[in-house]
Amino acid sequence: AHTLDFNPWVSGPIRQDKLWFFGSFRYQELQQYTASTAQGGGYGTLGGHILNDTGRVTWQAASKQKISAHAEYIGRPHPVDAIGDPGGNLRNDSIYRLAMAKWSSPVTNRLLLEAGMSWNGMGYHKDYLNGNPVRGTTEWFNSASRMDIGTGINKVASPSGVGVFFPQMTSVTAAASYVTGSHTIKVGFQDSFGTIKDEASWN
Repeated sequence: AHTLDFNPWVSGPIRQDKLWFFGSFRYQELQQYTASTAQGGGYGTLGGHILNDTGRVTWQAASKQKISAHAEYIGRPHPVDAIGDPGGNLRNDSIYRLAMAKWSSPVTNRLLLEAGMSWNGMGYHKDYLNGNPVRGTTEWFNSASRMDIGTGINKVASPSGVGVFFPQMTSVTAAASYVTGSHTIKVGFQDSFGTIKDEASWN
């Protein structure tokens, strides 16, 4: 097995007492060598890598006005499934994306106002490493999944099929908090809405 973890980051002020930033990048890799997963019964390679990018900016617009923005991306491209035949390897790319912004203002030492918006999407995209033949063509029929009943290894195509699954959601929030001598009152609202993309094909 082989592992690697690389995680540099940088942060600091862009403008003194006004604007700050933070950014990081992380690369993680894992490779495992497993017997009887390559064509001919030899050793095949399983595993993959993960990419993680993060960025954040904070702006002190005024003495009682602060705005922050954050973005993050996580990607995991790696081949899996149907490892009996090199042409049948399946690439399963998983991704996660996040973007958000927030405004806050301590109007007085008792009243705090906040508002924000966020978007996130996560899912996967599955494709064969040698491309996806057009459905219904001779090439598509010839590329149907096969299993060697003696070894249990899938060949030519993955039995799990190919496709896309990607739900995404947007959220909007606002709140007001008021502090008395011994109590805190908070009111607000949140609205979330989104879509789901779901496509699949088996052969």
